[in-house]
Amino acid sequence: MCMAAEWILFTVGTIENIPDNTYFLMFFGHMAVVIWQFHHCATIALFAQRVHCLLYPATNVKKYNIALLIVLGVICLVVNVGSTYAMLVNLKLDRTPVPNECFSYNCMSSNSPSARMWSSMFVVAITTAITILGSFMLFLLHKHRKKLFSNGERKMNTFSCYVFYVRFVLTTIPFVTDLIVSTTLHIDLGKFLGPYGAVGSTMDYTIKTVVYYLLVREHNAITSTMMLNRNTPQ
Repeated sequence: MCMAAEWILFTVGTIENIPDNTYFLMFFGHMAVVIWQFHHCATIALFAQRVHCLLYPATNVKKYNIALLIVLGVICLVVNVGSTYAMLVNLKLDRTPVPNECFSYNCMSSNSPSARMWSSMFVVAITTAITILGSFMLFLLHKHRKKLFSNGERKMNTFSCYVFYVRFVLTTIPFVTDLIVSTTLHIDLGKFLGPYGAVGSTMDYTIKTVVYYLLVREHNAITSTMMLNRNTPQ
């Protein structure tokens, strides 16, 4: 949200495009990238855990979860260290941070072709993995739609579906569209649409947070009601 607000203020001219603002623009932008890369890995962990539970419901999921978290944690660490190093190496403090007529973090002079290539390769790979894994999860949920799940499992399945659909609409489609247009037509959508990526990511986070809160609140309300009924003398 901070990144979206920052670039909206930059677009309307409240934040000036001067060298003194380079660190300010880079800090929130890079922090958003780091958090977003962690979010990618967390999404894969969620979908992979759901797939494992649907395929092997009787097995002990604890060891699988630990192994999954270790692998994705290492991947996230390597990618974030690599992107931070690329950003620091290409950071320029003697020029305006953003080219004229562009209103996107990706347009910043510190995002050199090598830095963008590193980031794009990771995002393409992770987006492909999330889309394939999420689609397989939806297939399994549809296949087992008549199965009786526990209340906790049912809510986790519902939340996972929301995560996939919200991400697909607000993140995957814009990213793929931008990738195709920039590669084939050499048009940077950030020059015409402004910080659409930051706004889409903010909406993605917000909707998922609200959905998770509503599901957890409903679950807590049901649990409290059951405990109250259990303790009420007959």
